[in-house]
Amino acid sequence: MDNLELTESQNLIAEFILNTPAPGKHCARSAIGHVQSAWAIRKIDLEMAAFRSLTAIEEATTAIFHSLKRHKYEGADKLQLRSHVHKAALRPFLAAIETNFAKSKLEPFHPTLELQGTGVDGKVVLRLDVPKGPDWAKYAYPQPPLNFAFTRNGERYHFTEEIEWIVNTHNAASILKHVKDLANRRNRMLYASAEGVPKVADLGDGFLLNQRDIVFQHLCIYLMIDPYPDKQLFVQQTLESFLRMLNLLPDDASIESE
Repeated sequence: MDNLELTESQNLIAEFILNTPAPGKHCARSAIGHVQSAWAIRKIDLEMAAFRSLTAIEEATTAIFHSLKRHKYEGADKLQLRSHVHKAALRPFLAAIETNFAKSKLEPFHPTLELQGTGVDGKVVLRLDVPKGPDWAKYAYPQPPLNFAFTRNGERYHFTEEIEWIVNTHNAASILKHVKDLANRRNRMLYASAEGVPKVADLGDGFLLNQRDIVFQHLCIYLMIDPYPDKQLFVQQTLESFLRMLNLLPDDASIESE
């Protein structure tokens, strides 16, 4: 069985997570292990390969949840580590944020993730271009990397328009219905239903490589949260928005950090 190749950056990320504390570290390691196992069995057990690739993303998400809980972000106690719905919700939520970034005023700054250092000194940082800056100051590196916030009309923004776009794109009744359907994919791959026995007709390498990349995107987020004990503004903002999306926070509620 051939091994799943990781990019140079992904190998560095796999190295960086070894220096984070348990239990987040072990969930992150498990995520990489699952996506590698999915690749190894992709030609002999398509259903289990697909199942393990989805589990890999869930494990990477769990690592993020552990980090939020460890640093006691407000509302993190509402995240359920064993809820497939909560874990399946993160990917579409991140897609909403990515859509917001693409159309925001951050575009001239071209925000980019950069890996710095090795071993215990390794870290994932956010690099911003400095428009019209001098040669010696072309880039800025916020520290901690996610200590900023998005506002609209002077109030904290909750990505409602972007989330609605995702709902419409998938013709879903609501974002929660869409998320629950995503969570049920794992069961539908392994268990018979009234319609018959499930079977994955084809599982191209491209699908598993995309799953690998999603896993490492999640692990980058984990590495931008876990090393920093201070509550970062954008992390707190997005957590509040995520809880609202899951109907775990009333629309008129707001979480304030100390």
